[in-house]
Amino acid sequence: MSIDLGDFGADPDTLFLQIFNSSNVSLGFASLAIPDTDSTMHTLSLSSPNIAYAIFGARAPAINGSSVFADNFTFAASSVPEPSTILQLALGLLGVTAIRRRVW
Repeated sequence: MSIDLGDFGADPDTLFLQIFNSSNVSLGFASLAIPDTDSTMHTLSLSSPNIAYAIFGARAPAINGSSVFADNFTFAASSVPEPSTILQLALGLLGVTAIRRRVW
């Protein structure tokens, strides 16, 4: 998971990205302190299995309030099939096997 974050450069800020699983347990945290003169985009990235959601933004020491802009949010979904899909495939294979044995 990655995201490009930036600030408008009015004051120093700390950009952050945090990821969680479905039990609300933190899986990772990334941050970057930027000076008040920096208004460019910065990429923050984290990787972990079972990511359910992410939070991102800017934290203190914001003097004028935290204003952050974001772009290019990338989240790669897991390719592990649902248990019900696995069960359906297994039952289908058993059915095909049973039919082939009767025909031959």
